[in-house]
Amino acid sequence: MKDAASDDAQGQLYPASEVKVVGQSGDMLKVEITGWEIKGSTPGMLVQDMAKQIQTASIDPELQKTQKVLNTQTATDGAVWQQVQVAAWMTQLAT
Repeated sequence: MKDAASDDAQGQLYPASEVKVVGQSGDMLKVEITGWEIKGSTPGMLVQDMAKQIQTASIDPELQKTQKVLNTQTATDGAVWQQVQVAAWMTQLAT
């Protein structure tokens, strides 16, 4: 994932992670990534499902500032999980 203006990396998308394409510019795709994170824990580490450690993406602090909280739930162990969504640009791979 890259910053569209500076071309700096803003995070890493893990294999088989689901994204929604919401825009395109040249060979760049704007994607939305949705995942879960424990509130107050490893910032920027998104997992596929609450309480399941299947990593979706890791995002840097600047990109974290743009994430939207979609849902908040408390697990049986008392951990507070947030479902978040963030948009980022990535290079489209040739097929």
